[in-house]
Amino acid sequence: MRKSAWKPEEDAILRRYYPTEGRKVADRLPERTQSACAVRASTLNLKTQTAWTKEEDAILQRYYPVEGSNATNRLPGRTKQACQLRASHWGLSAPIKWTKEEDTILRQYYPIEGWDVAKRLPGRTKGACVARANGWGLKSHTKKNSWTEEEATILRQYYPIEGWNVAKRLPRRTKQACAARAIRYEIRKRKL
Repeated sequence: MRKSAWKPEEDAILRRYYPTEGRKVADRLPERTQSACAVRASTLNLKTQTAWTKEEDAILQRYYPVEGSNATNRLPGRTKQACQLRASHWGLSAPIKWTKEEDTILRQYYPIEGWDVAKRLPGRTKGACVARANGWGLKSHTKKNSWTEEEATILRQYYPIEGWNVAKRLPRRTKQACAARAIRYEIRKRKL
């Protein structure tokens, strides 16, 4: 094998494939050994992908549907492409931009109807409506969004064991709502 200078095209191949293929990227560079590829990748500060942690998955599941690829900012060491791939793995989709008409409906009806305004907005979830309204500082004057004492008790009892899957026990609540309320109550999921 040769020990000549690396060409820009070779560096481009390393940048594109080393994070997922590691040393096996050498199969794409016939004049370079696996060791040479690893040394050059280190020089270029390239790293192989590591397995996703439960914490990273939880952050992605919580924020990707709301923030899209901007959720990457909450995941140091993960690229936008990596987050998009992982979001796809979980069946998550990025938010669809709100239209002026949707914004008008939300501003008009959210204070009166709360999250039920979602019934007026096909394709928008209750959670998306609440998040958008909160971004503008809109308040709902309905009491039906309030947590009942029974819901709070269920959350306190089961969140430490089930995490945000406690939402299955709370038909009026999303996983995200349960996680947010758990933070507010300072309830943490127990580590197994």
